[in-house]
Amino acid sequence: MKIDEIVVQEGPNDPYIFKALFLAGGPGAGKGYVAKNIGLDSHGLKTVNPDEAFEYLLSKNDLEMDPETIASDQGQELRARAKEIQNKQQELWTKGRLGLLIDGTAKDVTKIAKLKTELDAAGYDSVMLFVNTDLETNLTRNRQRARTLPDDFVTKMWGGVQKNIGYFQNMFGKSNFMVIDNSLEKQGDDVANQLSKAESFVRGFLNSPPSRPLAKQWLRQQRGK
Repeated sequence: MKIDEIVVQEGPNDPYIFKALFLAGGPGAGKGYVAKNIGLDSHGLKTVNPDEAFEYLLSKNDLEMDPETIASDQGQELRARAKEIQNKQQELWTKGRLGLLIDGTAKDVTKIAKLKTELDAAGYDSVMLFVNTDLETNLTRNRQRARTLPDDFVTKMWGGVQKNIGYFQNMFGKSNFMVIDNSLEKQGDDVANQLSKAESFVRGFLNSPPSRPLAKQWLRQQRGK
């Protein structure tokens, strides 16, 4: 039996079938910290993140993830290859209607809107969890990383992400969109309370049955076989 046939058969048994959780935020926002603390890594969602494959390919070729390398011909070639790998995985998972965790920087509204439209058409329900910080927190965390980016690059990225928050809220709707402020000044009880609310938000979304008619029809067809 081929891998794609196995995935499609797996679909009806996936507890989070027809669910797409978008995890967004700028560099240094702390998406990994939030994901870990609300248990996203324990749900078994299929992670869509071309950066993981890109970082692997850079490391395999003994290259650093810095602006100069990324902009180089070799860097762009590896990024294109990483996207191709991720696109094939995503196509396979979507074919099986498996639950997805879409991890990105939220800098490209058009790209996310296109993906959400495609998932809507396939019958998916989707929400977005947006991890945000103030600029000073972004800069501070970047300086503490092993692989730092120039301050002006981080500032530009942060500004672009801020402009997109309103677009995403309109795209997903207020009830399907949540912001966590993970700024340094919010650390402690404030962030802990936000994480608790985010965990409830995610759990409620993932545990609810698929709502779109197309999803219900697909499930009836698959389970009737």
